[in-house]
Amino acid sequence: MCLLDKETGEIHDYSKKQVQSVDLLLPEDAPQWAKDLQKKISENRTAGVQEVSDIAEAAEKRKDSQVYREYEFSLHRELTDAQNKELALKFLQEQFCSRGMMVKANFHFDVDKEGNRKPHCHAVMLTRRLEENGLSKMKDRSWNHKDLATEWRKEFCNYSNAAFKKLGLDIVLDPRTYAEQGINIEPQTKLSRNTLEIEQRHGANPKNILSTPVTTRGQDFQQITLRNLYKIIDNPKIVLEDISKQQMTFMWGDVVKFLARHIDDQALFERVCLKLQNSEELVCVKAGGSLSQRVFTTKTRLEEETRFVEGVRSLKDSQTHAVDTEVAQSVIESTNHKPFKSDIRILRLLSPMIR
Repeated sequence: MCLLDKETGEIHDYSKKQVQSVDLLLPEDAPQWAKDLQKKISENRTAGVQEVSDIAEAAEKRKDSQVYREYEFSLHRELTDAQNKELALKFLQEQFCSRGMMVKANFHFDVDKEGNRKPHCHAVMLTRRLEENGLSKMKDRSWNHKDLATEWRKEFCNYSNAAFKKLGLDIVLDPRTYAEQGINIEPQTKLSRNTLEIEQRHGANPKNILSTPVTTRGQDFQQITLRNLYKIIDNPKIVLEDISKQQMTFMWGDVVKFLARHIDDQALFERVCLKLQNSEELVCVKAGGSLSQRVFTTKTRLEEETRFVEGVRSLKDSQTHAVDTEVAQSVIESTNHKPFKSDIRILRLLSPMIR
């Protein structure tokens, strides 16, 4: 896709960026011209996106004006492309358009060299409200509030968790930062296509700890990689701790994926794997024919789960926490999802407490 900047006459080529789908989302009270534009994008993507660009650029007078507001978020490998798109559109419509924003949602369903899916959505919002004859003269500065980013992060986790439950997937996203969750590993920065191209021109590769990056972002990426690597070498058990803080049980493949993100050296990788397999912290909760078929948890999480169950049993034996049958049933029905094994276990324990 190529877009023309009518102010400068410059043509911007986006053909290298694979965009599988583009959708224009509107507020409920959007004027007719915006609805016509929405239809145009669905029928002729290039012409429709060009018109959105023209309208947005024409509203700005200063050379350094903020024309768009952007919000990029990852989607889920556990969902199909269609399911991811449905989730993202619902999230954007209810959290962005409800505030009066026009949103152009670009969906990328990329696959990396290793065959791993990398679905994500790049949402572009206008900075002005829609009016009957065009865009508003004044920008809505409230949309720039930093607290909105935190709110959207939490809400997207809520939307995702609801989608997982609906599909019967025992996955729960946590909107808190790694530090807030008590995870030892630092989150890694993202290397853009431009950064990688600059590094390659200088014969550097930030993903190689023996290389010497030339860009600031590449240097930051390598420093985080090294710090995480040193943490794992110094105390391999943090791998099990960090995985178990994100999911109660896990397969050995989850451990392998975790290590593969941080260790490139094959010999070192195998030594760390061996240490983890012999770690007292690793507990097998479901035996299988091979290591890859077994289900694991950690000693720490197992102790936490045991204390939780004991607490529930203590409440069961108490006569001061009885719940009316109708109230309990209405709460169960309101969840509107097929209960997981853990839900059923808790309900069985609590059944004597229901009058």
